[in-house]
Amino acid sequence: MWRLIYLLILTSQLCLAEKKMTSVLNPDFDLSQLRGSIFKLQVSSQKLDYKRPWQGSSLRQSSGTGFYIGNNRILTNAHVVSNAKNIMIQRDRDDQLYHAYVEYIGHDCDLAIVVPVDTNILRGIQKLSFGELPKLNSPVATVGYPTGGEQLSVTKGVVSRVSNRFYVHSGFNSHVLIQIDSAINSGNSGGPVIQGSQVIGVAFQHLRAGENIGYVIPTPVIERFLKDTQNGSYDGHPLSGMKTLLWTTGSKAVQKYYSLKKSSGVQLAHLAWWAPGNQHLKPGDILLKVAGKTIGVDGKIDLFGERISFETIYDLKQEGETIDFEVSRNGQAKKVNFPITKAPAHPFGPYEHRRGSQYHILGGVVFTVLSLDWFATWGKNWSKSLPTFLKHLFY
Repeated sequence: MWRLIYLLILTSQLCLAEKKMTSVLNPDFDLSQLRGSIFKLQVSSQKLDYKRPWQGSSLRQSSGTGFYIGNNRILTNAHVVSNAKNIMIQRDRDDQLYHAYVEYIGHDCDLAIVVPVDTNILRGIQKLSFGELPKLNSPVATVGYPTGGEQLSVTKGVVSRVSNRFYVHSGFNSHVLIQIDSAINSGNSGGPVIQGSQVIGVAFQHLRAGENIGYVIPTPVIERFLKDTQNGSYDGHPLSGMKTLLWTTGSKAVQKYYSLKKSSGVQLAHLAWWAPGNQHLKPGDILLKVAGKTIGVDGKIDLFGERISFETIYDLKQEGETIDFEVSRNGQAKKVNFPITKAPAHPFGPYEHRRGSQYHILGGVVFTVLSLDWFATWGKNWSKSLPTFLKHLFY
């Protein structure tokens, strides 16, 4: 009798464990309801040569993924449609190609909105809705058209990390992103990453040095991009122009010198001459709080259920909004706030990508406009590889 009871208990525990494991591994979404809203993008592009502005590169053919978000708009990555000469979109299980154009593009956040020339093709298509930032170890599915086949592909994985990291396309900007343990290959870019029945991000880059490490643009960045375009133009993410020193306030000597009651905050080492906070913050200030959230000695705050760089708060602001800091200056606590100006506030202007460079040839010497696009010719990590005298133009 006791053996029978023990066997029943053990069986029930195994069933519960199997059910729990299934719920972890299964994103639990109905692909049949979503696939009609996902598009393959075939793009002909010509990259501009900012080192030799009088010539351009040859036409390049590439592909990516996009998905319908309503109002005749398809969301994809900026790098998928950057420098596009021709964009054709194809719906899943449809043999027809349709012309489309870029309505808005954000090179700093690697997002773009594409609209078909004939919007009638979108009739009856269900728009995909956005969900919240997913939790660690929760299941997700990446849907798109990666290399290796023509049909729609689904890759399952879990959320590995939420952090603030470098966005490769711009070569300059860092934003919050999601790391997943499934590969994001060429062609996947711009595709939705699904949890349940909602989009929790857009697939956009992977780590070459790693194996099965993909990165996803999360909904806070997407929603900021969409809100930014509501006035008919895209202004971009704000740049703070701040350089901070981490961990310094962990020292007892530093705490005593700045009259800090505990180990927290980061020291403001430098403010760029164009920084929006130039009239309100000073080098040497200890940044203690931002938007009411305590800044740790590592420069991180509690946000989205994780520890993320305090600059994420600043980064997600819109032009015209204000940012609040609590600082320690000369041993005195002080609250400051100032309005956000659009990025970048320095004179080099934003990435143009599609416009081409202005230039003039005089006596065999080529003169061109100093721009972020020209800086980008120094490579993906141009902000680090620039000569020192050029870096000083920024900071």
